[in-house]
Amino acid sequence: MSYRIYHTDGYIIDSSVSGESNKIFTILTYELGTIIATAQGVRKLQSKLRYSLQDLTFAKFALVRGKEIWRITGAEKIVNIYDKKIPIQIKQSLARVLVFIKRLSPGEALNKKVFEEFSLLSDFLTSSRVIRNNNDIVAIENLAYLRIAHHFGYGTPSDKLKEVVYSADWNIKIRDLGVELIEESKREVVSILSEAQL
Repeated sequence: MSYRIYHTDGYIIDSSVSGESNKIFTILTYELGTIIATAQGVRKLQSKLRYSLQDLTFAKFALVRGKEIWRITGAEKIVNIYDKKIPIQIKQSLARVLVFIKRLSPGEALNKKVFEEFSLLSDFLTSSRVIRNNNDIVAIENLAYLRIAHHFGYGTPSDKLKEVVYSADWNIKIRDLGVELIEESKREVVSILSEAQL
């Protein structure tokens, strides 16, 4: 019996051990939404997939639909966020944003805007010299939560926040506005994020 192989880009959100040599992964994909997939024998030293399947890796995946979860048949690492020479606080922030996406994802429902949002955020945060201090990271992370919650249908931002929530890009202007407005609108931010995480 032949199986259809699906190809998609994706970010590995997290993973867990399954049996002696297998692992189960949660992956934010462009073509399939947020999925659960298994990789057979990936913990063995001789596994060809071993170095392409680490948490916070952005990769090209080949997947086959199993009875209950997807099966990874191939993976080509593009970049692992942990490999980048950026502050650990930024890496941890991106990891938390991925966990937030996992929490909000309704099964395998496709939401390409969420994938694109995280890709833009990752590119922005890992660019050189866009973060001046830890306050920037906190504000940008909270703004990312608001923007992702909006893509999932949670919260209607006030007129004050609309520019930074609806913007199609991440840039220095959005950083500066976000730092200012997130601080000014703490109550609204908490309300929207509480709704999203119910």
